[in-house]
Amino acid sequence: MRFAEEFPGCSQTGFREPGLRRVGCYPDFSSVMGVTVRNEKGFMMVLALVMLLVVTLVGFSAMSTSIFGVKIGANDLTSKKSFFVAEAGWNEFIARLKTGEITDDAPESTNWKLFISPTAGRAKEIGYIPENLDQRYRQSAQSQLDYAVMVTHKVENSKVVTRALNPVYVATSHGRSGEGNKVVEVTLNKSPSLDPLAALYSKTSVFVKGTSTYINGNDACGTYNKAGIITTTDTIATSGNPVIDGNPATWPDYKIHLPLGEFVSYLKDYANVNYSYTDNKTLTGLDFGSLAGGTKTTDPVKPADPSRLPNVVYFNMNTVNTIKLAGGSHGAGILLVDGNLEINGGFTWYGIIIVTGALTFTGGGEKNITGGVFAGEMTSVEVEISGNTAILYCSEVWKYLRNRVSAFKIVHWRQLYGYEKEG
Repeated sequence: MRFAEEFPGCSQTGFREPGLRRVGCYPDFSSVMGVTVRNEKGFMMVLALVMLLVVTLVGFSAMSTSIFGVKIGANDLTSKKSFFVAEAGWNEFIARLKTGEITDDAPESTNWKLFISPTAGRAKEIGYIPENLDQRYRQSAQSQLDYAVMVTHKVENSKVVTRALNPVYVATSHGRSGEGNKVVEVTLNKSPSLDPLAALYSKTSVFVKGTSTYINGNDACGTYNKAGIITTTDTIATSGNPVIDGNPATWPDYKIHLPLGEFVSYLKDYANVNYSYTDNKTLTGLDFGSLAGGTKTTDPVKPADPSRLPNVVYFNMNTVNTIKLAGGSHGAGILLVDGNLEINGGFTWYGIIIVTGALTFTGGGEKNITGGVFAGEMTSVEVEISGNTAILYCSEVWKYLRNRVSAFKIVHWRQLYGYEKEG
């Protein structure tokens, strides 16, 4: 049988060689679909050009992706820089208000505004109107960062919102870096004053008993004399000939009612020691820091190691229960009681004590509080003092306590908007 008849469509050339068996059948491309390939070199060149085009397109795609990534990275860097510039703006407000460089001269005004920026022109960009008597402008203490800050009082129901007698501030800071812009708004609560109004402040009647009770508002640590006893009622009763001194010694019918509950609410966030009880509780021999001095009951005490941070001790007694501290408890810092406090036996404290309810001193032993005491959020309680007790005002206390408590607390933060120009 002839080859072409046995294997139609197969090329005889390459199918067999002399002396070899048939090993395969290869299509004769010269007859496939009527197309005749006359030059294989031309076909390979077309294929090479196609491959080169594909490689070129992939290269351009990779380059475009890389450039886009660089632009995103640059915009991200610009965004972060402008954000940090905006944060620096409201931080300048806090720092300068804390040091007294900037003051709030209208704390009850709902229209008060303060602007801080390197130039007045920059402040005008965010709403500063020099002719408006409710607005204040303070030049920024620096010129390297481009920010403008507007500070207002928080207002609700046409009244300035306050916490611990201080207005709540809303600081809106506009930060620019290159072509990036960020606007950050923070709501700030100012710390309650850590400098006592008197050796003893009470929102209820005060009864002072005993011949060895000593309450002195004259500064035991400096020259800033305060009242011995302040009360918002008309009753300061004594028996047993206690010593009360100060400038003045007593001040009844005081007009400022301190919101002691708000004081405790703010300061408890800084507590490094916390207790919570649903019933009355007695604790003895508590140690919240070693003290020095106080050779006599009437001598001031101080921290044995002033470099150590003061403690903030918080007792949550659920408003109505009593914590009784006995057996020589002592410490340095801030003692907070949401409820009633009874101090029994020996007790020594450097700092301030804030009690929302009743405060009583009972039993024997030496008791010395150097700093100041706030008592009596509840109107039905009394402050009764008896035994060997000394409460001494000290003007150095607040400087020590501010190492633990920040001058401001951020209660709300948000970014209003940000814009970065696309490259």
